[in-house]
Order: sequence, then structure tokens, then C-alpha cells
Amino acid sequence: MRKQSLLILSQHKDTIIATLITVFILLFSINFFSKYFEESIENLYYLHYTYQVPLLIAFILGLIHGLIPHEHTWPITIPYAISQGEVVRGILAAIIFTGALTLIWSIVSELVSISGFILLNVGYNPIVNIVTGLVMIIVGLFVIMPRVNRITSKNSIVTSSVDIKQLPYRYIWIHGLSAAFSTGCLLIITYTLALTVNPLLGWCVGLLFGLGTMITQVIIAYISVKLSFKISSRILGKAEKAIKVLALSGTLTLVILGMYLTMMGVMLLHL
Repeated sequence: MRKQSLLILSQHKDTIIATLITVFILLFSINFFSKYFEESIENLYYLHYTYQVPLLIAFILGLIHGLIPHEHTWPITIPYAISQGEVVRGILAAIIFTGALTLIWSIVSELVSISGFILLNVGYNPIVNIVTGLVMIIVGLFVIMPRVNRITSKNSIVTSSVDIKQLPYRYIWIHGLSAAFSTGCLLIITYTLALTVNPLLGWCVGLLFGLGTMITQVIIAYISVKLSFKISSRILGKAEKAIKVLALSGTLTLVILGMYLTMMGVMLLHL
């Protein structure tokens, strides 16, 4: 068993290294940069009283929101983009994920007057984190598990062949829908902005916030796919091998981050 495990690890060492590096960078960003960004721009909330342009403010907040690392933005869209193995598909993955977020944000901003009590409840976000984390784990495992085939050789040594395809867009969409229900500083401000416009235009606030976030995520997805593909191709030598490594690495990163998000949600519920 030990010999078989070492053999499997040696076959996929490139993928394991790529996954560990990606997870480390994304977790570091989530823990150290998220709070700094949100606290530094919290005062933007007061701008709508001065300029009376809540829709414009919502769009600007969306652009900034896309830069902040958390469960709505690039720590999630980067693994999705990388797992596609192509620039165009990576950008489309980012659009689909943020498109699902935007749909929910538009609906919630329209219903913000009756949602305020729920969204500001202390125990709300941990529950959403748990659900979102579980969705990430399920999506990742659903892609990985059916494609892991074990073949017994003549010497009865078990080897592992992993054929990872790009993550289906429908799973990315489902993940986006679940993640959109999580709240934060900028989302609370955006929902509050919806109170300053005509009820018929309340959905526009969430829509513009989502579009701003989408623009930032598309740019980040493009850069991340191009950069990771260039680096991996140079290290591995073959473009085809680099695509397979990136696809598996992106999916494994999604599963690991899902576990992290789920554990954080459970811990926050017990605080």
C-alpha cells in the first residue's frame, strides 16, 4: 500500500506542488488582505449622501469589491479559470460565476427592506460559509472522482491515471448562486444604497455592483490563466501536460478552499 501511494504521488508531483502553491497564496490573501481592504473603504458608504448617485457608487463599489479576496471574488474565480486550461474558457468561467452572483445581488437589493434583519444577523454568514464550502467540495469531487481510474499492471502494482476535464459551467453557476447569499461590508453598503433609489430601480443597484465585480474578475481571470499557463509550460516543457496539471490543480484547490470555508463557518458558529 505504501509503495502504491508513493508511486501515485510521484506521478502527480507537479500537480501537487502547483496546488499547494495556489492554496497557500489564496489563503494568505483571504486572511491578511480582506479585512484591510474592507476597513479602508468602509467610509465610501457616506458618499451617496453628498453626491446623490447611488447607482454610480454601487458600480464603483463593485469594482473595488472584485479586488478584495473572499468567497465572492478571485480566490474562487482563479481556481475556476485555471481549471479550464484556456484563456477564453477561463474568462467565461469568471463571467458565469459572477453572473450568478449578480443575479442574486439584484434580487436581494430589490428585497432589501425585508431582508435587513436576516442579513445583519450574527449567525447568518457562518451558515452561508458552510453551505458554500460544501458546494465547493462537492463540485470538485464530482469532477475528480469519476475520472480517477486505477489500472493493475502485470506486476500487480497499482498505478493511477487521472483524466481531468474542465469544470462544467453549470456547477460554477450553482456555486455562484450559493456564494451570493454571503454578506460583507461592501454588500451591506450596496443594499443600503438600494434604499435611496426608487423601488422600481432597486434591482439596478445590485446589478451594477455585480457588473463592477464581474469586470474586475474577468481581468484577474485572464491574468491568472495566462501567467499560470506560461509558468507551467516553461517548467513542464509541454503545453498539453501543463493544461492537464492546471486543470487538476485548479479543481483540487477548489476542494481544499471549500474545506477551509466550511471549517471557518463551523468555528464561527461556536464562537
